[in-house]
Amino acid sequence: MQPFKRYRWGVITMTALVAVVLSGTLIAPTLGLGTSPRVATAARSGSQPLSASADVTSTVTATATVTPTATHTPTATSTPTATLVPAITNTPTSLPATSTPVPATPTAGPAGSQVFEAGVYHFVGSLVASAGEQVSHVEGILSVQVAANGAFTGSTLRLTSGVTVTVAGFSTPGRIFFDINSRHLRGETTAVSINRLSGLFVGPGGSTLGFWVATKIAPNQSGTHYIFSGHIDGGPDKGLTYAGTLELWGDTYGGLLGWLRLGDGTILNVNGQSVNGNVNMLIIVRTGTPMFVTGTSGIGGNLSGSIAGPLAGDQGLWTATK
Repeated sequence: MQPFKRYRWGVITMTALVAVVLSGTLIAPTLGLGTSPRVATAARSGSQPLSASADVTSTVTATATVTPTATHTPTATSTPTATLVPAITNTPTSLPATSTPVPATPTAGPAGSQVFEAGVYHFVGSLVASAGEQVSHVEGILSVQVAANGAFTGSTLRLTSGVTVTVAGFSTPGRIFFDINSRHLRGETTAVSINRLSGLFVGPGGSTLGFWVATKIAPNQSGTHYIFSGHIDGGPDKGLTYAGTLELWGDTYGGLLGWLRLGDGTILNVNGQSVNGNVNMLIIVRTGTPMFVTGTSGIGGNLSGSIAGPLAGDQGLWTATK
């Protein structure tokens, strides 16, 4: 029996030693063998037991509560750097090209600075009335030729009265001089546009005496001649006829100027307009009494239409064939 006792106590002793060794691990509480010496020592010293569940809980909450880094949104919400759009929307510095309007074709300049080119013009001018005088009207076909030095040479103005006067002047600056009815006229160019110049009649002291316009004649309307025939069919002048040669000049702005030479040598002044094939003319048959001639352009450029006047109630028809 004595050896058996020694064997049993040996087993008990070994078991106790194993329990002591395992008490410092997580296996001891599981086996129910008591608290490990290390845990007991910690309890005696007044500190909290470092159980597994306590360690996990404390570390999780520490990580969860240290949220300032995650909740420190000023860096994320500090958008002024991203919303500083003035540098992007400050576009005025990129718009100089559109902020400097420049006229495509200048139409005016200082007096006497425009170019008066060689060519044929429909010239129209009016003079300011002096005391006790009526406004004088000047109109005709102006033919300008320019020498190498810029001076006019061989230039003339054919007036509606049939009189032709010599014209002097300069191409640059645009100036024109001529005498009419014993009066010397000096024209200064003040504005220019396509196929047209305009200016003022200037007196010796620089005073303004009137104005004038010169419009270039269209290439295909330089003194076209027609056989004109007109007949009054009703009204006070019923049965009256007008037959002769019509000479028409048309400028590039639709203006018409011409003369109707009747069979007996009488010359009647003609003025009017031609726009898109529609013709309106005034033929002065008596002093201050016009005959209104309206019509259209047909095949080959021939003209035809109706007559009204010269007296109230006069009506008729007319034709002008090339």
